[in-house]
Amino acid sequence: HSAAAAEDAPPPRPNVVLLISDQWRKDWTSFDLPQLRTPTFEKIARLGTRFTQAITPSPLCKPARASLATGLTYPKHGVRTSVKQVEVSIANRTIFQLLRDRGVWTMLTGKDDLTLLGKFYGNPCSEGKCGARRATSLGLNAHHRCYGKEFMSRVSQPVDPYMQYLEDRGTFSAMQTSSGVCDPTRVEAEGYLCRPLRDFEEDEFIDDWIAHSSIELIQQAPKNKPYFLQVNYAGPHPPLQVPDDMISKGASRIWPLAQNSTKLEERAQQRLRENYALLIERIDRLNQEILDAIAARGDAKNTVVCILADHGEMLGDRWDISPVFVPFQKNAP
Repeated sequence: HSAAAAEDAPPPRPNVVLLISDQWRKDWTSFDLPQLRTPTFEKIARLGTRFTQAITPSPLCKPARASLATGLTYPKHGVRTSVKQVEVSIANRTIFQLLRDRGVWTMLTGKDDLTLLGKFYGNPCSEGKCGARRATSLGLNAHHRCYGKEFMSRVSQPVDPYMQYLEDRGTFSAMQTSSGVCDPTRVEAEGYLCRPLRDFEEDEFIDDWIAHSSIELIQQAPKNKPYFLQVNYAGPHPPLQVPDDMISKGASRIWPLAQNSTKLEERAQQRLRENYALLIERIDRLNQEILDAIAARGDAKNTVVCILADHGEMLGDRWDISPVFVPFQKNAP
C-alpha cells in the first residue's frame, strides 16, 4: 500500500532560475563567434533548448523587464520609457505575486528596473530602507536589488545595497569616481570607450556582487518550498568598463566590424567590442558559480535554468545610415 502511494505521489514542483543579462545581443555567443568563450551558455543550450527566434517586447530596459514581470504589453503595463521614476503599477499582477501565492519562495537580485529602490536623500541604506521599495507588493520573499552601472555617478551617497556594500568596504567614492570614465573624443558614443576599473577587488565589480548575492539567497532559501530566482545582471550594458585584470585575457582577438559604419574608427570598434566580449564572458563564469550553488543544495536535477537578455545592443551597426543619433543603440533592438 505504501509503495503504491509513493508511485501515485506527484513529482516535486521544480525550481526556476532566470539568469538575465542586460543588453546582450543574440549573435554574441560562442555559437556565433568562436573566439567568444561562453561555456556555461553552451552547456545549458546543449542540455536543454536554444531559442534562436526569441524576440524582446522592447529595445529598452525598463519596458522589456516590465513586460517580463507582468506578461503585459506597453499599453497595459504603462512603462514606455527608461526613465527611473516610471514604475510598474501596483494594479498589475506580477509573476512573483502569482508564484508566491502558490507557495513558491520568490527571490530577485540585481537591476530589475521595476521600481525606484528608495529615497535619494539622507542615509537610506543605514536606515534599513535600501533597495526594499515595494518589494513586498511586487511579490518578493527575498531580494538584493540595485540600480544599473550608469546610476552611481548620479548620486552623492549610497542609495542601493550594492553601493552600500562598497561604502562598507571603503571603496564607494573610488568606484563612483572611476565608474563611467569613458573617452567621448575618438568615438561619438558616451559609455563605450572606457578606462578599465583599477585597484578594486574582483568581488567589488557590480556583476560579481549580483551573482554572489544570488548565491547567498539560494543558500538561505527554505528547503520545504520550490523557489523562483530572477538574477538581473547590470552588464554587458554600457559603460563598457571592465576590471583591469581582465584586459589581458582578450588580447589579440579580432572581432567583426559594425555594419554600415565606415565613420567609426576600426581600432575604436575593436576596443569597444573586446570590452563587450569580456563582460559577456565574465557573466558566463558567474552563471556557472550560481549553477554550482544550486548543485550544492542538491537541486540541480529539479531546477529549470533559463539564460536570456532583456534586449540587444547595436555596437555601432548602421551608424552611417541612421537618421537619429542615439549612441550605439539606434534604429533596432
